[in-house]
Amino acid sequence: MDPPDLERALEVINQSIRIAPGVGQFRETRGQILTQLNRPREAITDLESALPKTTILATRMNIHVSLAKCYEQLGDAQLAQMHQRKGEQLRLEYQAARGDLEEVSHSRETRGRVKDSSPANEHSAAFSERSRVDR
Repeated sequence: MDPPDLERALEVINQSIRIAPGVGQFRETRGQILTQLNRPREAITDLESALPKTTILATRMNIHVSLAKCYEQLGDAQLAQMHQRKGEQLRLEYQAARGDLEEVSHSRETRGRVKDSSPANEHSAAFSERSRVDR
């Protein structure tokens, strides 16, 4: 598999930003591309701009990790460490949220059913659950 063409990706995202300059996701994407291109000053501008507009936990986590990398490249250990800690905190929150979702999903699947672990019943239960979801 060929490595990503980051210069081409940068051209495309720059065009997207020209068309829709207020879309925070475009700034985040460009910041990530600039981080990979080892252009930390430019990346920081976009990533810091995107951060307040970003509500998705995993994206916020990735922004902080990239900011940590950029500030480290610029020799600002204090800001790098702050963003690294924030990224780690968000990673733990993300994992906890995913665990809660898996737990909720599991409890919905098993609610009101007597657990029969025979292969035939496992298949039947999975088929019934899928049919219910597809309706």
